[in-house]
Amino acid sequence: MDKILEIIIKYLEEGNYKIATIIIGLLLLVVIVWKSKDFLEYWSNRQNFRRRLLEEIINKIQKTEIKNFLEGELIKEYFVRVFKFNAEVIFIEKLIDFHSFLNGEFTFNQIIKSRRYIKFKEGKLSIKTSFVDWVMDALIYYVIAFILFIYAALIILMSTFVSWQYSLRGLFLFIAGVVILIFSVLIQIQAIPYKNAKKLQRKLEQFNNRQLDYHI
Repeated sequence: MDKILEIIIKYLEEGNYKIATIIIGLLLLVVIVWKSKDFLEYWSNRQNFRRRLLEEIINKIQKTEIKNFLEGELIKEYFVRVFKFNAEVIFIEKLIDFHSFLNGEFTFNQIIKSRRYIKFKEGKLSIKTSFVDWVMDALIYYVIAFILFIYAALIILMSTFVSWQYSLRGLFLFIAGVVILIFSVLIQIQAIPYKNAKKLQRKLEQFNNRQLDYHI
């Protein structure tokens, strides 16, 4: 480290501030990467603290009612960690039943991604989408993605016809077009949860009708 500091001071004294800045920047980057490992380890331990505590308590509790409650809390904790989804156990169980009914047509993760449209009331699942949902969660993304797609297509097309297409400038123009094209696809993907919710809505009606027939 002393040697590096001497080199930095030497470049500063010589007025070569650019190289000195690059060295300092690289040093800061190394320090950040090194310290981030400790932070990630600390954050992981913090996130898993509740889960580990629940597991430890469950093994010690004998009373059935308390044990069942804590096991339910542990299930919720696992779902938060795996799916970033926090809900009561009965809601989770109903979603799992619905997923089984779909027979692989949708993954459980796809269902969870559409969770903002899924409601659970009086022991029954429902999916509701409104006109506002369509505008905010689908139409806007489609419009933005379409505009970006047209823009990207024009840039790529331009890069193949300009006189300087084989220059560095032409290469940058082509890359910019490709990046915008990829970005348009990523924007359109944001509408998938809404599209899935509309499909799941029809499937859920069949699922609820089957459940009703079963109880009758």
